[in-house]
Amino acid sequence: STAMSSIDWVKKRMMAEPLFAADIENLKKVAEIIFCRQNMEVAVGCESEDFPRFKDEIFKFHMPEKSFAAQNYKFDLCPKKNAFTNTNGIVYNITSFDYKEKNIAFHGKFNVLHTIINLEYLWNKIRVQGGAYGCGCKFLQSGFSYFYSYRDPNLPETYDVYLSLADDIATFDANDREMTKYILGTINELDQPKTNMDKLNAAINKFYKDISDESIIRQRQEILHTTALDIRQCAELLKLVTCENICTIGNEQKIKANKEYFNHIEPFI
Repeated sequence: STAMSSIDWVKKRMMAEPLFAADIENLKKVAEIIFCRQNMEVAVGCESEDFPRFKDEIFKFHMPEKSFAAQNYKFDLCPKKNAFTNTNGIVYNITSFDYKEKNIAFHGKFNVLHTIINLEYLWNKIRVQGGAYGCGCKFLQSGFSYFYSYRDPNLPETYDVYLSLADDIATFDANDREMTKYILGTINELDQPKTNMDKLNAAINKFYKDISDESIIRQRQEILHTTALDIRQCAELLKLVTCENICTIGNEQKIKANKEYFNHIEPFI
């Protein structure tokens, strides 16, 4: 149904807006490449007794039969320092890095590190002291990690917080009770009650990211056995937070007052 609605949308746009006919024609070509039987994959969430009926019905949808050769794309992942200006009074500050480029493998303790950084450092320094509406970080199994603030009245002060995290974590200390609190907070985030839709999305995620049940169990055990020493050792990981790859979106005056932070500044729209 998503495929058909997308194709119908393109057709309606072609009829309604002839001035954009060339652009719409290109969108139509893209839709024909994406929404075809060759590329169709179906994820089903239903009772087992209902599956045969669904299986018969799904192939009644009209899908183009065209076949297209797969294309390989290589994207430029070089660090950039970009800013996009608008008239808002606040900014959004993001930095990211790829720890797998430094041959660092994902470990369950990164989940606990994420909990500790969010609760004890970013929240206190950026939200409570800095006045931002929100902030956070994430360490993905793919190797990418990012730190962000949103609706933030500050710009250089927030990037300074990101840069100080390695030193902060190097001196981290917590007793057994405190570590248990952080570990439980991490596990609770993973074990939240899930709706049927949540379960289906989790299964799709596992399939496309090739995540095995064994790796999930291993990650869980690594979380449960994380110590304060493990967290301090993550200071080496956080030294990769150099703010060489950043993006700020928001207040034009604030961005231009800190233009030395950026290699490229342009209007957001």
